Amino acid sequence: MARRKKLTEEELAKADAAANAIIGSPLNPIEPMPINWPVTVGKGKPDKNSQLNAGAVIRALGLDCRLDVFHQEYLVSGHALSQFGGKLQDHVVRKLVEVGWQATGHELSEKAYRSGLLRECEENQFHPVKDYLKSLNWDRKPRLDTWLTTYVGVEDTPLVRAQGAIVMTAAVARIMKPGTKYDHVLVLEGPEGARKSSAVRILANGTFDGDENFSESKILGEDERKQQELTTGKWFYELAELAGLRKADQYALKNFVTKQTERARAAYAHFITEQPRTCVFIGTFNTDATTGALVEYLNPGDQRRWWPVRVGDIDIATLQRDRDQLLAEAMVAYDLGMPLYLDKALEAEARGEAARREMVDPLSDTLSDVDAAALKMLQEKVAPNGAEVAVAGHNGGKLLTIGDEAKPAAFITDSEIWVSAKHVTACAPSSRQNDGKGITAAMRKLGWVQVRDRRTGSVERGYARTRDDLSDLGV
Repeated sequence: MARRKKLTEEELAKADAAANAIIGSPLNPIEPMPINWPVTVGKGKPDKNSQLNAGAVIRALGLDCRLDVFHQEYLVSGHALSQFGGKLQDHVVRKLVEVGWQATGHELSEKAYRSGLLRECEENQFHPVKDYLKSLNWDRKPRLDTWLTTYVGVEDTPLVRAQGAIVMTAAVARIMKPGTKYDHVLVLEGPEGARKSSAVRILANGTFDGDENFSESKILGEDERKQQELTTGKWFYELAELAGLRKADQYALKNFVTKQTERARAAYAHFITEQPRTCVFIGTFNTDATTGALVEYLNPGDQRRWWPVRVGDIDIATLQRDRDQLLAEAMVAYDLGMPLYLDKALEAEARGEAARREMVDPLSDTLSDVDAAALKMLQEKVAPNGAEVAVAGHNGGKLLTIGDEAKPAAFITDSEIWVSAKHVTACAPSSRQNDGKGITAAMRKLGWVQVRDRRTGSVERGYARTRDDLSDLGV
């Protein structure tokens, strides 16, 4: 067996330097620094598993420990860790075991240092996005109402102005007061490649290719723990999954976007946590690639949550330049208490815009036949001699009213709808609950109101049309 070559002094020095570059400092222990150990065992020796002892070493080494509460990231840095500083990870803990031994002459466990680092970080918390917003100074040039037109190319209308201002103010509100009530999703519609996602990224972090504060990961259908993980540290969350969603999935998505908190137990955690929402959702939808025509993608009757707008030429560079001032103005609007909802007139207009995106609903066609037949039959049955008929509504058994006045009405029961539409056989529903929602949405489109009839003493569920609403049908 060949004898191993003996290294020269120069070669040994190079090997030591290479090792030091990898581990950050020499392996030989330095002169131990004095530590007043909080927890000792035996003859005054430090308990190697004590979090308190680890904390004493961390402070003696002058490490900078911080907790980014928005991204839920633990950050550790300091000269003693050399290039090993940054996000708290296993290799940082292992390095600290070594540095702690060099500094004190005692080796504490990884478990002790891990707990000690977490505790030191928790004592020094910061919120980067909140700090950023508080640092902004608005130049008093209005941009908030018109940003969708100026930067995203959307047609300038009073509705678009209101929606744009509300979205940005809601984004600020979700940071300043996590969990703020906000129930809407702005949907950017446009051809593929229009840079819709890039615009959302810029709003999130100031760059069109960065992922900080931004996500487009699929979130619908994930369990609560995964959803909590996906929304942690996100400010603007792109929903790029609207196309092709099944009806049941769209109902689930509608319910999901209105949540104010994520409630789950994180992996390896001992307790369930409620995490107030810090993000707003912005949908993106690709229009027809050939014609640019409007594509129908929303469930019938599902208009309230969605705020669709057609994008034009998106000016990425100008949006990136003006982002700080846009958010500064949104911060002012938040401080002034701007409402995060539309007024009644604009709400009706917004519903109309969303209704134009509704998918064709075979149920509406089926029920339109029921509508005409039922009205004629009910007019004869309900008021053959011109008798006045009142129908009880949902709220506390009060009569169905227009203003403060009870009105005569036509009425059709749930069972009559089901039988007349032959819905169970024709549509083969997988869920009667979603089925019922579909019927309710279709009947509303046809002008019927869901009510409870209490005229006979028992309660019967169904739908009503007031006499005033029947006149245009010649009934």
